[in-house]
Amino acid sequence: WFNDAAWSKPALTMLAVWGIGDLMVIFMASLLDVPTEQYEAAELDGASAWQRFRFVTLPNIAPIVLFAVVTGVIQAMQYYTQPLVAAKVASGVMGGSGQSFEPGYPDKSTLTLPQLVYNLGFQRFDYGA
Repeated sequence: WFNDAAWSKPALTMLAVWGIGDLMVIFMASLLDVPTEQYEAAELDGASAWQRFRFVTLPNIAPIVLFAVVTGVIQAMQYYTQPLVAAKVASGVMGGSGQSFEPGYPDKSTLTLPQLVYNLGFQRFDYGA
């Protein structure tokens, strides 16, 4: 899959989605923690399902949503080694530091932001000045 530029992005996406289960457990726990009395009061007030979600569920799980967004951004900025190893294996270059390897094989389709920053800063010495 990593030898084809059309399939390398979906393969990396599946690799990233593989580790999302722990976040789902946290969301499930936060949804179960919402008091049922608030749902009952909203239903007695005539709130629709959308209004119950917007005014009861969402405010109660807002800290968890913030946690998910922050950790998601952190994980996206740390997504370096998985695409690099997958691209090296697919290209047949699995040597040590003596071999030069441009990340993003094939056709820059597996290049991620942390790889680009590392490549520009530490291999090409382009610091943006």
